[in-house]
Amino acid sequence: MSDPLEPALAQLAERLAETVARRYRIGADQARGCIEGAWRGHEALRALARKNPSARALARTRLYRRAASQAKKDIYYRLRRYRQDADEFSEALERLRGAASGAPCQAAREALARTHASTAERWPDLADFLERTRPVWGDCATLLDVGCGLMPLLFPFDRVGGRFRRYLACDRDARCVEAVNACPQTPPGLLEGCVWDIGDGWAALESQTGIKRYDAAFLLKLVPVVARQQPGLLATLADAPADWLIVTGSRQALTRRRDISRRERSTLGSFAKRHGLVVESEFETASELGLVLRRSGL
Repeated sequence: MSDPLEPALAQLAERLAETVARRYRIGADQARGCIEGAWRGHEALRALARKNPSARALARTRLYRRAASQAKKDIYYRLRRYRQDADEFSEALERLRGAASGAPCQAAREALARTHASTAERWPDLADFLERTRPVWGDCATLLDVGCGLMPLLFPFDRVGGRFRRYLACDRDARCVEAVNACPQTPPGLLEGCVWDIGDGWAALESQTGIKRYDAAFLLKLVPVVARQQPGLLATLADAPADWLIVTGSRQALTRRRDISRRERSTLGSFAKRHGLVVESEFETASELGLVLRRSGL
């Protein structure tokens, strides 16, 4: 049983959690759990709470203000991580490895995929996303997933066309690639995960896989991130070795409760225009917006 916080500190943790939940994409109960977990090990703060049983008086102290500020920062940076909880991920991965085929395997795949922030966000709208993008991947022989995360675990291999022979999933996160390669496949050989970073270039990926060209590529929620963090690599993304590109952005910020649809749509449109890619169609789900792009001349 967890060591209970002092009453004044518990009261302040509940108030802070409500404030955090209004600003960030986290529930108040989950936020309170994070805050209380951090404060249980803060001996100086707890000693001060025992000397100041009034929550109002405690809230005015410098020590409390620093602890509250740090708790908010910790939650913010936790929400920015794509793999939210390392222990939860490891446990889910072991369940997948031990799962038999059929329903237990499917349940294990879904549980593991939802430990990743991007796929967890897409999960409620997955059927809609797949339906809107199926005209591209449904008739592919080869599909490239750039910065794949754990999306390959949710891909409906039972709905691909008869030509389909390879889904190549690449990510710089070795643990995500490990999970992809642990996924039982029917039939075998369709899915392959590779550790690869955009900065390595496409030739490095080809040397790993032996595949020079793909019918289509997923760049899911990737272009806006690269545009913000490494804009010099956008040309590399635009040169992805695929005839068709599905590029998407998020409708909500990863951490804050803020609509970013307009910004993401503008970034995707600029990416297509700047690199000479033809917008074949646009689509939206409740959580995501995207463009289907093709090379000019196709």
